[in-house]
Amino acid sequence: MNTPKVSVIIPIYNCEVLIAKCLDSLLEQTLKDFEVICVDDGSTDGSLKILKSYAKKDKRIKFICQKNQGQSVARNNALKQANGKYIAFADADDYVSPNFLLELVERAEATNADVACTSIIRIEDGIENKLLSYKQTVTAENINDIFKVFGIPKFCYIWNKVYLREFILQNNLFFPENVYYEDIIWSTLVASKVKKAVSVTKGAYYYVYNKNSIVATTKNDTIKANDLHNAWLFYDKFVLENKIKAPLRFEKIHNIKIVGISLIKVKEVDDLIKQYYLCGIPIVSKKTKKNF
Repeated sequence: MNTPKVSVIIPIYNCEVLIAKCLDSLLEQTLKDFEVICVDDGSTDGSLKILKSYAKKDKRIKFICQKNQGQSVARNNALKQANGKYIAFADADDYVSPNFLLELVERAEATNADVACTSIIRIEDGIENKLLSYKQTVTAENINDIFKVFGIPKFCYIWNKVYLREFILQNNLFFPENVYYEDIIWSTLVASKVKKAVSVTKGAYYYVYNKNSIVATTKNDTIKANDLHNAWLFYDKFVLENKIKAPLRFEKIHNIKIVGISLIKVKEVDDLIKQYYLCGIPIVSKKTKKNF
């Protein structure tokens, strides 16, 4: 069996309006040696019909059907069937530049990197804005630099990258299930395991902002909001415990002034840790017992 260079994994749920543009952008890639594994997550619209028509006209496009279980389960099922040397992820309502796969794969192979990252362009109401842009090629080989190349925590996106499939499988990096913000947890764990990551200045992933997406509707949904909070707590705890030099999400700093002079500083990271400083010198560090 021929092993494709890349397996592109796309979870799909009721995306009949936009899935064609996503698939067309992949079929127009300058790198031709790839497979697309679409996972229909119990769609109730015409998404599956569209997938079948694309699979019929191009053998590189495959599809899996599952009952509605969420995108983490969809991605995990696709990972188990993927054959590519590299793995890429896309959302069904997004699309990529024609050189997206070629630039990422060539750079990953040239540097022997586990992960290669490229730019993200956000599309909202037809207007393009650069969300993440790499001005130069950077190769990172220590955990602090790798977190910077990934753009964590600001950009915990999984889909502007290619990942060496062997690296994912060897580290058992499957997606946590039954959570909404699995990408925050998964990206944190992936970045911590990577031995080498590289940025790419060419190619782009086009993220189409959807007003009905999980991110957009979180403020009005208590369950999603709590899930987001817990995902960032996981991130903060992981960074603290592994002494990674990356920004924290829930860090608050309070200065206590005496006669107008700031002598005591209290640094809190939600309910994970509280540190006290006297004249800039750490004197007490108190941790909680909260587990995840």
